[in-house]
Amino acid sequence: MMRRIYERFTGEAPNFADLIYESKKLILRVAMSSESHVLARRLDRISEQRRFSRDFTLNSLRDALAEIVRLDASASDAYAEWVAGSVSDPDPGT
Repeated sequence: MMRRIYERFTGEAPNFADLIYESKKLILRVAMSSESHVLARRLDRISEQRRFSRDFTLNSLRDALAEIVRLDASASDAYAEWVAGSVSDPDPGT
């Protein structure tokens, strides 16, 4: 059913694996760019502490982290649960 709707709407046969991958890439680049940058900076600081990992650049670490999140659905689900669990309403009366 979803295939037919997608095909009718876009005019092309869906490849849902590619569609999901590209969608995650877009979300990381647009909606979560700040979070991915902070995580990459922390990983960069960790890598600078070891002689054998100092060659990794911030950009290469950020790209690697983004690829892990895009390919591993459970990683992004766990992140979403962590964020949802940490948010609290500062003023419950409103």
